[in-house]
Amino acid sequence: MPGAAHTIRRPNVKIALLGQFGSGNFGNDGSLEAMVGVLKRECPSPDLICICSNPDVVRERLGIEAISISATAPRSRLFSVLDRVALGVPGKLRTLLAAWYGCKGVDAVIIPGTGILDDFQDHAFGWPYVLLRWCVAARLRGASLALVSIGAGPIHGRLSRWFLTRAAKLSTYRSYRDDRSRSFMSSIGVKVSNDPVYPDLAFSLPSPESVTAGPPTICLGLMTYCGWRKGAPQSRSTFDEYLDKIEVLVGGLVAKGWRVRLLGGDASDIEALEATLERVDRSGELRQQGIITAPQHCSLMGIKSLISDCDAVIATRFHNVVCALSMMKPTLSIGYADKNDVVLERAGLGSYCHHIETFEPKDILSGLDDLLAEREQVVWHISRFLQEAQADLSEQEEHLYAMLGLVPAPAKRTHPSVENAHCSL
Repeated sequence: MPGAAHTIRRPNVKIALLGQFGSGNFGNDGSLEAMVGVLKRECPSPDLICICSNPDVVRERLGIEAISISATAPRSRLFSVLDRVALGVPGKLRTLLAAWYGCKGVDAVIIPGTGILDDFQDHAFGWPYVLLRWCVAARLRGASLALVSIGAGPIHGRLSRWFLTRAAKLSTYRSYRDDRSRSFMSSIGVKVSNDPVYPDLAFSLPSPESVTAGPPTICLGLMTYCGWRKGAPQSRSTFDEYLDKIEVLVGGLVAKGWRVRLLGGDASDIEALEATLERVDRSGELRQQGIITAPQHCSLMGIKSLISDCDAVIATRFHNVVCALSMMKPTLSIGYADKNDVVLERAGLGSYCHHIETFEPKDILSGLDDLLAEREQVVWHISRFLQEAQADLSEQEEHLYAMLGLVPAPAKRTHPSVENAHCSL
């Protein structure tokens, strides 16, 4: 692990939680909620501050102090003129100074989960630069920096890759949510020999009871998918092609006698839900009959509640897959990155993975038939996976508590994927 390891030994440790929280992504917010829960289990009243996209949302939902990732330092009219003349470079330095102010008094900065190290629908001076400047500020303040159960890759932009690689190298602790993420970081020059692999943090969230007492129902997770690159010329056509296939898929499910419950995973997915409803049920008749529904939801717990009484889930967003597995539901993936494939492979469902740009509705329909024909075995595999995931996450919690000085350090792990893990900040 880069940097000298040290354990914080203070009676009142101040911890900052950094990420894209409060912006409408249910998975990101669920990861934050999971980490807050982890910290409160050992320390009921932790001194927390969240550095995030929308502080107001975080304060309201979790009741913790929060500041904006775009917090700014004081400026003058002269500075504004200099910034324009110098092509914005002084402004970038000013945002670094603002981050340095924001990290005042912080002992540890934790980045809890999420696919933090990729550039999906982003550009270099979006989140990649934001992450780097806060990581630099944290280390300049002498704070420890932990990236916990993070997802990584792909990173297509050269400058984005440089920013994110440097941010990762500044950390004093890194763990990845899957071997794929760990391998990706190794491939771009980050030393990962001491970086452990632990499951996604959202697997530690509570789940409602799972039942299948209602009419036969499939939950179909949608996404406003416009390709990987933000603002690409083919964005609209990519989305339209996706909707064309979803329209056929929904029609096929209804023809087979299924009720279809549409889900999102981000506030932006409302566009995909509304467009799908317009295509498959313009008259509203199917909704009146309860054959197609699109209930409102705004959290992972909300998604789990909607999944609780369904027979199977067809998911696109990663944390919809996590929710489906957490509820022990047979799950197919129509993913935009292979992170879905990796977690489903671990749960014994690797043969039920498709890519969002190449999937065929007929393959999803036939795969669903195969999946449900093996329901008992599928649920057994998922149950075993969840038991292992819970054990692994509990182990990581002990390491987190130890490096924050809350409990003595646990024995070193011997699991082959994380052998020789170094877990002190």
